[in-house]
Amino acid sequence: MAATVYKSGTTPWRQGGRTIETFRGGLLKVTDTYLTPFTDLSASLLTLAEGSAIPDIYQSFDFNQAWIFPTPQWRDNGDGFALISVTAYARTTDSAVTEESMGESQLVTTTTTDDVVTSTVSETILSSVFTVKFTSPTSDGFTIPDAVINLEPSVFSTSGGTDIDYDAATKSINVASVTNYGYVTEIILTVSFSFTKSIIITTT
Repeated sequence: MAATVYKSGTTPWRQGGRTIETFRGGLLKVTDTYLTPFTDLSASLLTLAEGSAIPDIYQSFDFNQAWIFPTPQWRDNGDGFALISVTAYARTTDSAVTEESMGESQLVTTTTTDDVVTSTVSETILSSVFTVKFTSPTSDGFTIPDAVINLEPSVFSTSGGTDIDYDAATKSINVASVTNYGYVTEIILTVSFSFTKSIIITTT
C-alpha cells in the first residue's frame, strides 16, 4: 500500500471531495477540507483566512475566484495533523432570476337601501407576485436592477382583456432578505402588483 509523505512548510494540502453548489440567483458555494501538520497550523490558517481567495480554483466564475467566508474551522486529528474545513462563496452571474406567481379572485358586493337593491358590483382582483434573487459584490452594496423596476406582470395581459389599465395597478417592491457571505451578498426581493376591476351588474 502506497504511503503519502507530507513535508512541513508546504501546507495546507487540499483533500479530496470538494463540493460546489450553485443556487438560483447566481450564488455559488465551495466546501473544502485541508490537511496540515499541527506545527504549521497557524501559517495554514493565515493562508486560508476569511476574505482570502480559496486555493486551486480554476472554474470560470466571478474572476475565477471564490472567497473564504466565514473563518475556517479546524480540529486536531490526534496524529500530529489538523484538518481545516473551509467554505467559500462566489457568484456565477450578475443577472437577476425572477419567478412569478399569479392570482385572480372575485368579490361581489351588493348594496341595499330599505330592503331595495341599489347596486351590485363585481370586483375582479388580479395579483402578481415576483420573487427576485440576485447576488452582488458586498463592497458595492446593492441597487434594485432595472429589470426589476421594469417588470410587467403577465396577469394583466392574460386576464380581463385589453381594457385593463396597467398604470392603475398598485406596485410594491420589498426586500425579503439580504444575506452576507463575505465577498458576495445574496438579495431576495418581492415585487407585488394588484389591480381591482369593478363592474356594476345591476342598479335600481
